[in-house]
Amino acid sequence: MTDITHLPLPEKFDRWRRRVLPHVHTGKEVGHTRVTTIAYTLEDRFAIEASAKRNLIVGLGLRPDLYTLAVSSTVEDRSTLKEIAEKAEDAAGANEGRILGSALHSFTDRIDAGEDFKVEAKWVDHIDAYCQTLADHFVTIHPEWMEKVCVLPDMTPPVAGKFDRLVTLSGDDKLTVADLKTGKDVTNYATSIAIQLALYANATHIWNGDGYDPMPEVNKDKALIIHLPAREHPPQCQLYLVDIAAGWEAARSRPGLLKCV
Repeated sequence: MTDITHLPLPEKFDRWRRRVLPHVHTGKEVGHTRVTTIAYTLEDRFAIEASAKRNLIVGLGLRPDLYTLAVSSTVEDRSTLKEIAEKAEDAAGANEGRILGSALHSFTDRIDAGEDFKVEAKWVDHIDAYCQTLADHFVTIHPEWMEKVCVLPDMTPPVAGKFDRLVTLSGDDKLTVADLKTGKDVTNYATSIAIQLALYANATHIWNGDGYDPMPEVNKDKALIIHLPAREHPPQCQLYLVDIAAGWEAARSRPGLLKCV
């Protein structure tokens, strides 16, 4: 029999992909700005857009049919051009890392939740590296604090996000926010990640599907990144401590980014 306490809670989003939740103070359903939207506002858009352009060019080279369709289109054929761009990026493997990362993330979630299942053979070494690294550094996972939606209702607009885990680090009784990253690199996005994890740590409430529970006391000075690149062979798992006190200050001081009510 499935334990319903471990099933994911249904989620509701508006047309801007904001989480729709009752406001903590008023009970009125409102769109909550995503934590990741705030965190990655500071990201280097030039580098991201340059990468997208490269993928588009490579993808068109790999798909002559898409190139022909593009040549036959005009700038007014927006839906067709959008579809061409998406398929060209897929052909270049632009989304492969995200898809593989999501799969690996799901496997680690099931492992940490104590689920008894057979890991797909291609991921066994990754999971072994993940579990061994956590054991070597005495990181304790708390299954009851996994994949929880937390909110900051006193920000304008209110903010919500879903943290991966709360853990206990060696020699520290206080809970610490931990985030699993499966991309190629994390150091290039250190500021954005620090802001993201700082927002989780400074949340005041957790949505339980029917109402709000108080956010447990967590470390507001540091957080943990568990870096497990999905496409790295042999797999390596690396832990990083993040200065989220600086991340919180960066989030609050950025003009127009967010502010307390």
